[in-house]
Amino acid sequence: MELDVDGQGRDNGSNLFVRFLGQENFEFDYAAGVKWALRTLGDRWKAHKYNLRGEYFFPNKRKAEILAVNPSDILPVEWTAFVDHYMDLKIKKQCLQNARNRERLIVSHAGGSKSNARRATQMEKKLGRPVCRSEVIVSTLLKKDGSYVSGEGQRLAEKIAEHLSEDQERAAAEGIHSKVLAHPDDAIGKVCSPENGKRVRGFSNAAYPSGFGKSKRIFGGAICGGSSGASQQHVAELEKQLQEAKGQVATLYRFLQQKYGDEVPTLSDSVPHIESE
Repeated sequence: MELDVDGQGRDNGSNLFVRFLGQENFEFDYAAGVKWALRTLGDRWKAHKYNLRGEYFFPNKRKAEILAVNPSDILPVEWTAFVDHYMDLKIKKQCLQNARNRERLIVSHAGGSKSNARRATQMEKKLGRPVCRSEVIVSTLLKKDGSYVSGEGQRLAEKIAEHLSEDQERAAAEGIHSKVLAHPDDAIGKVCSPENGKRVRGFSNAAYPSGFGKSKRIFGGAICGGSSGASQQHVAELEKQLQEAKGQVATLYRFLQQKYGDEVPTLSDSVPHIESE
């Protein structure tokens, strides 16, 4: 069978092949086929956009320069819309933040945007038993083909697997449904250090290990640590500014009261902690 540059058949063999495919020789799941086609197109479109940005977008290039190098296989209108989208300040800020988040990601995962609570519920329905949070976390470290997302993910999963049986027995004994079973001394707590008493939530309904209390991201969840001192200082500055503002308002109120007397309304009823003198 011979094909031309556009992938179209140009001989009798291609004609016979098309006639063969047109017959009911195969069973085809239409819904699954549509899902596969859309997913494949989405992945290829995402990769194509990434390649375009890598080839034509540079930090030192202005928008007019990028618009001027319109690729021959893209319509000018579509290229303009594409450049306008990625040159928008909001989109550029979002892309920069996403890049920073990827750099802070300690362990990559295949969990996507699905929450661990939803994932646990689906696992419970599929397995017909309660699941522990260790099982949920391990499931996010595996790709669809069963391989691990990375070497670090494999090492973490292997450490969790050493204590996984204990968590599964506890989940079966307690029989907690419709949520991730978290325990202070489960596999996650043992692998990722003891629980942080100041934090009560981590993986969905799970407890929060102290090892996760860093200014990093793990499993895609933002973990803020080491910023409490800065937050307290910021609160103290705001309280100081508030007191200064209250003093200024009180001074202004006294001035107005001296000048206009009873015509000035009482502020103590509407503004707390400011008393008229």
